[in-house]
Amino acid sequence: MSNALTPSDLIKLNRVQALAVSSDGTWVVVQVDRLNGDATKYVSDLWRVDLEDGSATALTKGEWNDTSPTFDAQGRLYFQSNRPTEDEDKKHDKRSQVWCFDGLGDPKQKTFEPLGVTTFSVSDNGELFYQASVHSDVDIEDSRAFADDRAENGPSALRYTTNRVRFWDHWRPMTHTQIVAGSDRRILFENKDVSEWVISPDGKHLYVTKPERCERDRIWEDTLLRIETESAKTDVVWNEEMTGVFSPVAGNDRLAFMVWRR
Repeated sequence: MSNALTPSDLIKLNRVQALAVSSDGTWVVVQVDRLNGDATKYVSDLWRVDLEDGSATALTKGEWNDTSPTFDAQGRLYFQSNRPTEDEDKKHDKRSQVWCFDGLGDPKQKTFEPLGVTTFSVSDNGELFYQASVHSDVDIEDSRAFADDRAENGPSALRYTTNRVRFWDHWRPMTHTQIVAGSDRRILFENKDVSEWVISPDGKHLYVTKPERCERDRIWEDTLLRIETESAKTDVVWNEEMTGVFSPVAGNDRLAFMVWRR
């Protein structure tokens, strides 16, 4: 029994969480979670694995999380990371940004969101789309200082205008969500919340599921929207009472999604 795995052994095992296949199909990038140097938390590294001989090479390594590897059609590797950014004076504040390996050398930072990036996607032509949060009543240039001050001095809880027993009527979120395109930060969609979103491969359409309260029973429902990324023209794809929409998958000229009914 000396070779039996113990709970401690299991905790020390590295964990494969995500992978992406290169555009030429010869290698993959794998996200691997491991214990940090102090064995107090898991951090994520990216590894390159050759599909011909199985050899593996570390692309990133540090005391932060490098996650969500994604290739564009030109072979550039994008990923999300909460590593120290170029505008933080080497201060690690744990806000995630999008980074990119474009050829040899170190990755380059692609987003500079004050509150970080939640998720991102890259179209076939290499255009970057991402989801970010902003404070509802604060200019974006002041968002980071506002967030730091609130984290240090409070309040950090939600604010209520009536008895919190009826919180679903009156609570006010501290932030709202934006779906943003390109380095010029074009806002394609903005709402208090977003359930899911997906970009068509050609980058021409954004599909968003927007949660809304049903007046009948106060249970969340979803409206599925299609937004043209060039003109921001918005059409409703799905909006039926007593239903929800999830897992949208987009092609250039078609869309698949799942619906639940109650």
